[in-house]
Amino acid sequence: MLRFNFAEKKESKYIKYVRPDLLFSLLVLLIVAAVTYSYTSSVSEEINRTQQQIVKLRSEINRLSRVQRKEKELISIKKELQRKLEIVSQLDKNRKVPEFLYFFADPTNVKGIWLTDLHYSGRELHLAGGVLDIEAFPKFLGIVESRLGKVTFKRTDRAVYSSRKLDFSSVYYRFTFDVELKNGSNR
Repeated sequence: MLRFNFAEKKESKYIKYVRPDLLFSLLVLLIVAAVTYSYTSSVSEEINRTQQQIVKLRSEINRLSRVQRKEKELISIKKELQRKLEIVSQLDKNRKVPEFLYFFADPTNVKGIWLTDLHYSGRELHLAGGVLDIEAFPKFLGIVESRLGKVTFKRTDRAVYSSRKLDFSSVYYRFTFDVELKNGSNR
């Protein structure tokens, strides 16, 4: 047989109605506090991360602005160098080296001869220089006349070079002559 206790316990109205509501309210309050705390902490972490990213981005902006200034400077230098290169290229295209200079630059043409003075005016060429072997001088004049133009001989002098430091002296011959250049030789 089953036993039942029909005796009622007397509970106070306060405990009867307030205790479950109080526990439920306390539980809801704790849940709300925990959710609020976790939400505010996640928001503050997000704010900190965002501020760090802002600092990094500002430093990157500063670095990029320095790079951009340097780039503008380099571009202006490049433009200036290109302008100068164009000028030099144009000068190089327009430059004409007289043909007779190539003649005197060839060592086979001026073997044993040295030039001390060379003046060029129109179609006239004035030369002065020296030679150790006087017999090489007429051969040189013949080559000049055959390649460059009419030679007008001026003079030849005998001179002595001496050096006290080297205890040396040598005889050489100084010469001067003019050349009337052939057509096309002064190109």
